[in-house]
Amino acid sequence: MKKNTLSIINMPILLFNLYISSTFGTLILNSPIIDILMYASGIGLFIVMSLKISKYHIHLYIIMFLLILVFFLNIAFFSSTLNGIAHIVKIFPAVGGAIFLLNGYLNKYNALILLLLPTIYFIVSILVGIDPNQVFHSTSRNMISVVMLFFTALYYISLNTIEKPPIIPAFMLVLISIWATGRSGVFASIILLLGIVYIRYSKSILNKIFIFCLLISSSVYLLNNNSLILNFFTEYRFEPDLLLKDPRFEIWDNYFKNVSFGNFLLGSDWRDNILYFSGSGNVHNSYINSIIRFGFSSIVIFAYILLGLIIAFKRNILFFILIISILIRSVTDTIILFGMFDFILFFLVSKVIIDKKLSH
Repeated sequence: MKKNTLSIINMPILLFNLYISSTFGTLILNSPIIDILMYASGIGLFIVMSLKISKYHIHLYIIMFLLILVFFLNIAFFSSTLNGIAHIVKIFPAVGGAIFLLNGYLNKYNALILLLLPTIYFIVSILVGIDPNQVFHSTSRNMISVVMLFFTALYYISLNTIEKPPIIPAFMLVLISIWATGRSGVFASIILLLGIVYIRYSKSILNKIFIFCLLISSSVYLLNNNSLILNFFTEYRFEPDLLLKDPRFEIWDNYFKNVSFGNFLLGSDWRDNILYFSGSGNVHNSYINSIIRFGFSSIVIFAYILLGLIIAFKRNILFFILIISILIRSVTDTIILFGMFDFILFFLVSKVIIDKKLSH
């Protein structure tokens, strides 16, 4: 990247690291100070990076303006309070963080240190026998695979190459996701691992055949000899009857049955009971949640992401795999549009669209 420096005095780098570390800190610690630090550093990063805006970043600001406009129209028509204002606040670090990465501030050493934060924390939790549901103070085990996926993606981005990316980060992502036992988390992590293996070893047809046979034989062995994984795939998480009874399906079905044109255009009332899950407004789907909050402007973002995905398939297979993994993981939880790590998705999509130099 352009500005390969480790200087912590550099203001964008300092703010970026504060934002990432405090974001992870808000998950494991119940501290208003850390919450304030996360939002302050995120907004500060946006302000600093806005001073370095170029014509290649304008589309991010257009998207941001459109989202904010529809969000407040939603409040005017459906809500009497500013509930959900955090969704708007999270747009600023999403744009600021994306520009930070587009300007080339992140290097692999910085990204590796950031990746080690959750990795070490989760490994220690596994070794001491902590229940995955007790890892975070304010959210469930579902966020474990989310955190690992985004931190792993950030590390691969920092390598600035699609030649022989290391397998270990993706492999650790799979192991920790299996420990967390979330379906989409495991599926997304496996997709990423297979993609990394493909990129690294698929230069010849013999390698492709060998990799395919190795993966199949390893999977069969594990499924027949590891009770934890066997139970995960057969008795607990992937049993068809249990999948159909998942409350998420009922929530999604109710939404599509009740959505109107006005809701689609300007979003829905967040207080609508059909969207509640266990007493909260979590619809457990990033795409539905985005439409609820931002209406038709979400469709603009979906089209933007789809365009980036298509271009990434042609120009950069690593970015394509990272985007696919994030999109798959977003199906069963509200983690993007807008969450803590949207800047990674915004960067991946923007990078492949504006940089014609990317290639296989």
